[in-house]
Amino acid sequence: MVQLQQAERRMLAARERRQEQEERKRRELLEKMTRARRQYQDQLRMICDKARRENQKTAEVAYCAREAAKSEQETLRRKHENALVSRAAQREQMRQKQMDSAVRLANASERRRKQLETWQERLQQEIEEKERLASQRRSERIHSIKVKSQDQESRSEQALSKRREQQKQDRLRHAPGQKCRVEASVTDGEHIGCGLELRGTVGSVPNCRLEQQ
Repeated sequence: MVQLQQAERRMLAARERRQEQEERKRRELLEKMTRARRQYQDQLRMICDKARRENQKTAEVAYCAREAAKSEQETLRRKHENALVSRAAQREQMRQKQMDSAVRLANASERRRKQLETWQERLQQEIEEKERLASQRRSERIHSIKVKSQDQESRSEQALSKRREQQKQDRLRHAPGQKCRVEASVTDGEHIGCGLELRGTVGSVPNCRLEQQ
């Protein structure tokens, strides 16, 4: 009996050990299957992520290509617009330069015209001043000549008067009782008449009219 019980206990212990082993194996197998399934899912997820990343990269590359094309087109458009603006600015600058040059030429022409007018006015003033001075010198010369002529005439008149007075006194001394009118010709072309009382002969007195007292 004791041996039978021991054998049953051994059999029961062996069965329990077997069950435990089987249970452990089942758990290990389940764990392995779970790990394998998890690994499979992880790998599948990784593959999906990689495919998604690849698709995303492809999309990004396509997007970058589209954006690059757009950027290149935008760059070309901006370059074209900048070229148009630059040409317009150059044309405006050229037009402004031409206007400035025309203004400078007009100002230079106006300055030359004013300088010419000023020179002509100064020349006219100098000519008028020279003519005035020449006229003044001529007037002064004429006045001087007139004054000299008047002085000379005055001296001639005084000398002639003295000569007539002397002749009158001489004739009065030499020819008393006679009176004549003498017309003497002088150097300046004038005829001077004088009344003298002469005595004696009158043949020596030229150009005389005798009157009997």
